[in-house]
Amino acid sequence: MTHGERLAYPKFIIRELEKRYKDKNINLHFIYDIACVLFTHMHKTGEGIPQGISMAVPAFHVYGHKLQCQIMYSTRRLPGFGLTDGEGMERLWSFLRRFSRVTKVMTPSHRLDLLTDALLYYGRRKSTDLEVQLIQRWDKAEVWSLAEEEISAVLKEAPNNCLL
Repeated sequence: MTHGERLAYPKFIIRELEKRYKDKNINLHFIYDIACVLFTHMHKTGEGIPQGISMAVPAFHVYGHKLQCQIMYSTRRLPGFGLTDGEGMERLWSFLRRFSRVTKVMTPSHRLDLLTDALLYYGRRKSTDLEVQLIQRWDKAEVWSLAEEEISAVLKEAPNNCLL
């Protein structure tokens, strides 16, 4: 990237995903900080969003958007995104932030070596903790499911005029 964040980059990624998975019956869930802007732009230009691709704004970023965007593009409100928050890259940048002060005085090759080691460590740590994360997410999903069942039971017992 030489010009900062532009809509051409996510549009390119979407087109590449469309080419790669066109013949397969796969639904892709695309999480982007300004998915609402990208969605509107692609419809205004007549491109549209390819079939089988859903877009959402990450769970924590969405609260900086207008209420309409929060409702239409939150990962919490769209089907298929589950409890994914979409903030994985933000966590990576947060991890790498602590290296900025040290690496700015290094030569490019030493900076590359240190950041490579840091990223390898980060990857190992994430893969080691994967089973723990999956168990935690499964527990959350079970609690979510039980809560939905209980809410449905309460709503069935409630008088009809209460639901208005």
